[in-house]
Amino acid sequence: MLFTQTFGSGSTHILFIHGNSQSGKVWEPLIQSANLANKYTLVTVDLPGHGQSFKSATPEIDYSLQGMANLLGDFLETFSMKEYLIVCHSLATNLVAEIAISLKIAGVFF
Repeated sequence: MLFTQTFGSGSTHILFIHGNSQSGKVWEPLIQSANLANKYTLVTVDLPGHGQSFKSATPEIDYSLQGMANLLGDFLETFSMKEYLIVCHSLATNLVAEIAISLKIAGVFF
């Protein structure tokens, strides 16, 4: 299971996805300084094997580019009925690109 943290309670969600060898904590200074939580629901995500997300028993599957993209896609399905944006960098841009065609998102910021 992917670990997430949520800030704010707006109807539009902004999902922050970190890069390689990082965690959702990398986004905390931006979230705290931008004062976005007054208007949006902000969600940080720890990718598989990063931060507080699960450690895989099958790393050859779950930590591959396609495996991580699939796990991220499964998580993003929970937002399919909501308006959301993705903000990502580094490894996360590759993962989002792998599943972009299946996503129903308002936008992506790389």
